[in-house]
Amino acid sequence: MRSIKGFTLIEVLIASIILFSTIALSTQVFQGAIISSEKAADHIKISAIKMLSLDFISSEVRKGERKGSFSNMGVMVSWQANVIKKGAPPAVFNFDENQMQYFEDKFEVLEISATFQFRRLVDTMKFKELYWHEKS
Repeated sequence: MRSIKGFTLIEVLIASIILFSTIALSTQVFQGAIISSEKAADHIKISAIKMLSLDFISSEVRKGERKGSFSNMGVMVSWQANVIKKGAPPAVFNFDENQMQYFEDKFEVLEISATFQFRRLVDTMKFKELYWHEKS
């Protein structure tokens, strides 16, 4: 009797199918993890730029600008400010003239909406600011 050594063709094919299926599944898992990491990094970058952009947008609004756009570290930022309320300080009684003294409009409440875009990620933010205008 002759002893048979080695694997049969069927055994080799089944082992190959199992091996390649495992490799393909592992590749999918790692690819998903890489994509998730990139998305998380993009969100972190936009969040950091949001905080840095607030001061810049506020200074532009104080200068009288009502919309604009700029790029900061690769993030495109566009913003627009709309006046939602104007008003004057409350009237006061002027004892020297014995009458109420009324003031001109000195404050504005603005709603500012900003859009942040980095790669395929787009995020928006709205906030309100109060600006006091002193006439010189």
